[in-house]
Amino acid sequence: MEDFVTLTQLIEEKKASIQALKSAINKHGIYTFDQVDLLVKADDDDLKTVDDLLAQQHEYEKKFGAYLRRTGTPLSPLELCQEPPSSDEEAEDWSNPYDRFGWPKIVLPDFDSAQQTPDKPGTKPKGHLNHDEEWQARANEIAAELMKAKSNFKPTKDRVAKELAKKLDMNVDTVLRRIRSKGQW
Repeated sequence: MEDFVTLTQLIEEKKASIQALKSAINKHGIYTFDQVDLLVKADDDDLKTVDDLLAQQHEYEKKFGAYLRRTGTPLSPLELCQEPPSSDEEAEDWSNPYDRFGWPKIVLPDFDSAQQTPDKPGTKPKGHLNHDEEWQARANEIAAELMKAKSNFKPTKDRVAKELAKKLDMNVDTVLRRIRSKGQW
């Protein structure tokens, strides 16, 4: 299927890291094909299979590193799955499990941002737990609504966090840690 990007393609061609793939799966899920070849979101059993596949590939990469991978010896778990079966009997059951999982191109996650690492030690990557841009945007909207409702009223960070916590069904303390007033309200 041309519109489907497999784990094989992501690992071999696009050089996506196992950590980035795992982060994307945790955040967005992953897709597979059911018994009648319909594209479906992976269920818990499928996710366990994907986790095992990625763990095997990760162990290989940790153990043998880039040098052995470039030379092709020994073969990685993914490459072993790509080897053609040795007999016709094996061919009936053979399919590369790394090709059974992936994403439709239209919902393919951005693997560059799926797992961002800090540029310098001690710095926090964008979206770190102590700040959330999406929540910040929603907090700014709530503050604007509150200021619009009452003239000459500047809402406090606590008030905005309380309103946002209700909408998100979250703890107020968690919301307080993840938004900033930025001096605008």
